[in-house]
Amino acid sequence: SLAMFFRSKTIRLAILISTFIIAAIIIFQLIWLRKVYYYEQKEFDHAIAKVVRGFYEDIDDPSFSSYTLSELITNPNEQTFFVRIGRNGLNVDSTKVLLQSELEDEAIFTDCYVGYYNASKKNYDFNIYLPSATANKKENISMPVLGEPYNHLTLYFPLRNKYILSQMKFCIISSIVLVLE
Repeated sequence: SLAMFFRSKTIRLAILISTFIIAAIIIFQLIWLRKVYYYEQKEFDHAIAKVVRGFYEDIDDPSFSSYTLSELITNPNEQTFFVRIGRNGLNVDSTKVLLQSELEDEAIFTDCYVGYYNASKKNYDFNIYLPSATANKKENISMPVLGEPYNHLTLYFPLRNKYILSQMKFCIISSIVLVLE
């Protein structure tokens, strides 16, 4: 009877320790996934900065040559980027071709809506839809309203978080497998 008491106590202790270890593994996996998510967010932002730099070079706009990219790009939320444009007016067709090319060069394959905001008219001169290769072709999304007092391009990525999670697919699956093992 004493042996049975110690055996049941040992089993309870083993279960408690096992539960603690599994909980610790799950917590560390969640922390790791969160860090990977933030890393992917930063990578997306850096890629957008490279897209903008390439676009400035493509349109040959010297207005802001003395500025850094961080001074020219405003990011009010995760999905939206405002990019200062110095000259008045942009050609809708060349803007579409150049931005699509820059986005593909930086391997950003998610839907992008682009609008040219004309500060003197306080309105968008044009809106463009740049679909990703796997797009569902939803062109009726409205651009974010902005009251910034300068001409700019608005780059809007409504599916950004879904795209970033799809980039993390391998990490998520490997975490699930590790926890289930």
